Amino acid sequence: MAFKSIMGEKPLKRPRNSAVPDNVSPANARLIQLLLLALCLGALAWFVRDDIADYRAFKLLTDTKDRQRRYLVWVLRAFLLFCGATIVSLES
Repeated sequence: MAFKSIMGEKPLKRPRNSAVPDNVSPANARLIQLLLLALCLGALAWFVRDDIADYRAFKLLTDTKDRQRRYLVWVLRAFLLFCGATIVSLES
């Protein structure tokens, strides 16, 4: 299966390392990529929405151990979300 070049020259072949199988049409491959984009944007929106609520709760904490625990949870969630989204987007 070949993709049409942007410049209108000879068609481009799908890269061998593409995560999309050869039996998937280019239109379906594009749909998969758009769905992954929507999933990543939805995850980011969820992260920001929850982050605002978590910060409000964080301001009420007075104990240092509780604040450190909250920081650790924030760092782990951010790492998993942003690294996970990067890995997923690189695979598509």
